Amino acid sequence: MKLPAMIFALVLTGTAMPSAFAQVPDSTLSVEGGKIQGVAADVAGITLYKAIPFAAPPTGANRWKAPQPVVAWSGV
Repeated sequence: MKLPAMIFALVLTGTAMPSAFAQVPDSTLSVEGGKIQGVAADVAGITLYKAIPFAAPPTGANRWKAPQPVVAWSGV
């Protein structure tokens, strides 16, 4: 999942791969499963949100089923 996010960031910004990421103040968002924290890109004004789960993992009883609702998490 990391590679598509990085490709998206590269296409969006048109720059080389970011060398380091830092948390961005006030970039915490609430989504269906919990809270997520954004990180700064190398381009000013761009915040990246990476590895956001959109469904429950397709393992065990969920194998070969349609996507199930995301499993909520605690913390950020």
